[in-house]
Amino acid sequence: ARPINQPQQPLSAVAAPANAAPLFDAPALPPQQEGDKEKKEQEKKSGEKAAEAAECALLDKPAVRGMMSAMFERKLLVKCGRQAELGQVKSPALPPSIVRALGTDVLVNDPTGEQPRADRFTQSEASLARNEDSSVICSAYNDSYDGLVSGQGFTGFSSSTDKGVTWTDHGGIGANSSGDPANVWRKSDNTFYHASLHSNGLGLWSFGTTCATSTFVSMIHTGANDDKELMTVDNNPASPYYGRLYVAWTDFTDGHIYVTTSDNTTTWSTPVDISGKDNIQGAWPVVDPVSNDIYVSWVHWDASPADSIDVEIVRSTDGGATWNYVTNPANNVTSPRDSGSTTTCGRPAINGDVRYLPAPQIAVDKNSNLHVVYSYDPDGYDTGDVINVYYRRSTDQGATWGPEIRLNDDTTTTDQWQPALTVNDKGVVGTFWYDRRLDTANNLNFDYYKAVSMDNGQSFLANERVSDASSGVVLDSQLATCYHGDYDTSIADATRFYIQWSSDLLAGPTPQADPNMWSDTEMILQETGWLSGTVTDAGTSLPIENAMVRAQSISYTFSAATNAAGNYATLVASDTYTVSAMAYGYATDVVTGVNVVSGATVIQDFALSPLPMVVISGVVTDANTGWPLYAQIDVNAPGFAETLFSNPVSGYYSVTVAQGVTHTFHVKSLIPGYHPQTRDVMVPPGGGTENFALAVDATACNAPGYKSTGLNEGFEGAFPPSGWSVTDLAGSGHVWAQSAVNHTQGSGNAAAADPDAAGTGVWDTLLTSPPVNVTAPVSLTYASNFQDYAGNGDIWLDISADGGGTWTNLRYQTADDPSGGTIETENLSAYVGSSVIFRWHYSATNATAWYWHIDDVNIPGSCTPPPGGLVVGNVYDANTNAALNGADVNNEDGYATVSAATPADPAVDDGFYALFSPAGGKTFTATLVDYSPDVQTPTVAQSGTIRQDFNLPAGRLSYTPASFSTTLELGQTDAQTLTLSNAGGATANYEFKEMDKGSVPFGPIEEPLNLVSPSRQNRSSTGGLNLPAPPPAAPYAAGDAIQSWATGTTAPWGIAFDGNNDTVWVGEGWGNNTISEFSPDGTATGRSHSFTWSPANGP
Repeated sequence: ARPINQPQQPLSAVAAPANAAPLFDAPALPPQQEGDKEKKEQEKKSGEKAAEAAECALLDKPAVRGMMSAMFERKLLVKCGRQAELGQVKSPALPPSIVRALGTDVLVNDPTGEQPRADRFTQSEASLARNEDSSVICSAYNDSYDGLVSGQGFTGFSSSTDKGVTWTDHGGIGANSSGDPANVWRKSDNTFYHASLHSNGLGLWSFGTTCATSTFVSMIHTGANDDKELMTVDNNPASPYYGRLYVAWTDFTDGHIYVTTSDNTTTWSTPVDISGKDNIQGAWPVVDPVSNDIYVSWVHWDASPADSIDVEIVRSTDGGATWNYVTNPANNVTSPRDSGSTTTCGRPAINGDVRYLPAPQIAVDKNSNLHVVYSYDPDGYDTGDVINVYYRRSTDQGATWGPEIRLNDDTTTTDQWQPALTVNDKGVVGTFWYDRRLDTANNLNFDYYKAVSMDNGQSFLANERVSDASSGVVLDSQLATCYHGDYDTSIADATRFYIQWSSDLLAGPTPQADPNMWSDTEMILQETGWLSGTVTDAGTSLPIENAMVRAQSISYTFSAATNAAGNYATLVASDTYTVSAMAYGYATDVVTGVNVVSGATVIQDFALSPLPMVVISGVVTDANTGWPLYAQIDVNAPGFAETLFSNPVSGYYSVTVAQGVTHTFHVKSLIPGYHPQTRDVMVPPGGGTENFALAVDATACNAPGYKSTGLNEGFEGAFPPSGWSVTDLAGSGHVWAQSAVNHTQGSGNAAAADPDAAGTGVWDTLLTSPPVNVTAPVSLTYASNFQDYAGNGDIWLDISADGGGTWTNLRYQTADDPSGGTIETENLSAYVGSSVIFRWHYSATNATAWYWHIDDVNIPGSCTPPPGGLVVGNVYDANTNAALNGADVNNEDGYATVSAATPADPAVDDGFYALFSPAGGKTFTATLVDYSPDVQTPTVAQSGTIRQDFNLPAGRLSYTPASFSTTLELGQTDAQTLTLSNAGGATANYEFKEMDKGSVPFGPIEEPLNLVSPSRQNRSSTGGLNLPAPPPAAPYAAGDAIQSWATGTTAPWGIAFDGNNDTVWVGEGWGNNTISEFSPDGTATGRSHSFTWSPANGP
């Protein structure tokens, strides 16, 4: 890295290799050859495949892939048919139940109607711009729902006309958008412009003056390897470059950063190489609003994405024609990464398996001061504090930098990451970041925080929490592995910060794990005073801890919590407020007309009256059958949170709560297959009854005893699945098969007819479903991706309503699907009341055809239980009464389950099970390895729940004496008595074994310290096998030859010593494939063995 005060020399204006093949050993494209039409078509396809191979090769370069943005990586994975590598790491933990706070967090995107999926759809990476004439705020963000479901690309956008109080979601910007959003408002034509990754490179869209519609404008740059573009604009009417758009990006053809410009939005300048080197990423361009200079920052890794990093910045004073490095604000700092998550994600990542790009952000104020925020590991790799966020300021265009300021003021070692930066026209600096300080136990759940400087970056006020609720980490299985966003932006005007970030916790009556964009508009305070006081119990005068005091005026809202002494204090804007104090179990007290003037402190005390405490009770049942359910019940109110459990047999629960307070009851069945239920309960005088009847999850239809009449197949188990069949009409041996490579929009495995993978032969094959009863007007949906080659393949979907006697075609296709596949839908209304069968028919005339993949075949159906009831209980060890997990419990009617732990409920033992059974006297059996079965015959209640425990017998041996020893001379014998007793309830088998290891040492035979498994014995090197160290020997002087001889071999490869015969074996590979024996003095014994070996790199 360069010395911090040593600027680099100017960079020459080098044009970007616009359509060159990528570096890193990528092959060049073959030229088009002359020939007939079919040959040209095939060669065109071959050329396209070669181009794809060159681009796809980047995915196999760990150093390059480690620097890719998640959206560019996803674009490549889909293009290269490697969707199986998407989302390989699952979310480490679901978010906790929401804890509502006093705040104004607002959803930016609208998640209503998003197709449900286990890990939801993701909106992240916000880019904000504000229309200075109308105050409209425009937000664009990555949106996997628009990309995967609506087909409108991976960028969504929203607008606000009321300073961020509400937002309107306008959907996706267009099918060719691949994400990485960049928004600007261009003053010269009063228009919002947006740059994004495009399927062919980088694209520009217009959002108009109101950010309500999207129109594609032009290609900024055409290049298969363009990544992470950011855009800025010159909005100074006095500038010679007024209205000029600047776009900076990383081109992985050579790994350098380039800039292109446009004055008219349709034509773009020849890109200029502004970095002159690789191992960089995260270009962030800004324009000085006074001097019109342009700056671009990025992160530079000294060797690879896992080494020390530098924050680098370049500057142009001529509208982007030439560029010079300024002084680095950070040099040789440790790249922040958690070792475990980095290993899991296969690239630098922080805790929670969150991939992380430590790129800086910069801003320039109206005094031409340059500001920067960045992050690094403060105390060295993988120890102590992994990542903090920092700020520096330069008042001389980057020639020198002021002191580095750590922005996060916590005293924990939790993570703070991904800082964002904005500076308003008055020089107020706002910095924002993700923060885990509230989760010191796990360093996992996160919030969004801010630090504000009122003196242009010389000092910062105390950190403030922006987000109203902590969020866990949710990873989207359809995006790049471990993706959780690479950047966010916030903006400011004279009086407000407009802050946006991504949270994975969707609030509401039923909190959900769902990544969405959130915003918060916060005032920039100029004149302030203090509001403070004490909150006490009106009856005892004792202080009340954690009481919430809220001050609200027409313009402002502030809040503060009391400490253990009941004291509170908060800095508020000068204004007149209504101030309230609230604490759980007390009536809220409200005082109006509290006037706070600048520089003054107002004391406002509260004495709160206690509320009566009463009992709410009820039962939890199945909404269809009425049988009681074992459930977890979370009860929350401001200042109150309690978790309790219903009785597994009766379903009964009770909880003591404050009268007159609304509590939220969230009820979740601990028996699988039910939807949770959330209800707000205003606690009446004297308490009351609240029963919960839980609805069955009809889609999964996995509640005990329930059966589905529909079809839901994801091809994850045995293939073909039960009831399905495959047919080879051509007799070529090529049929539908299970594929771990999934080219559809589904996840996991797919069903595939894939000549491209098979390589040879003609295809004509059927995949046929089991019969499905269509009981209502529903549709068949499935994920599909058909790719043809020069007209060689055809596909059909047929339906039969008479058991396969006759077939009706629903779909016939010869044209390619979009590269990422489609979701196909077939209306089945005409078949209501029928039992139908489907067959997917694939035909290809030769092996040059590509493939047809399908996944996630679904037909909604009814989900109903047969008559009967539930049996619940525990499985125990009959000898020790210890609970047994993993025991199989089944009944005579074929229903079965497995006992499991109940770690959250201290009142219910582990070894718990719940099993459906038809009503009446039934035989139940519990079994577990090493135990004898226990058979019980309970009487099962119709629509009820009964308890039946099992006690599994097992042998339990004891012996005396505890040990004995004897010493024998050669030829002597001795007899000792060992008494075995079985105190258990089952037969105990035993065996005596003689363990002979020689005379020294005595004891059992020890296993070898190191074993080399058969799968590792053919490695070309012993490296990494962890073989035992050789025994110590007297050291030799350097260069001493102990012994040497000529083996007569031409390519000796390996050597081993035979301890039984005191001989040496030497191996010879690369064609000779022989091992030969020598005595220690080098004499050949004449013994040798030949072997076969196929790899070319040695035996």
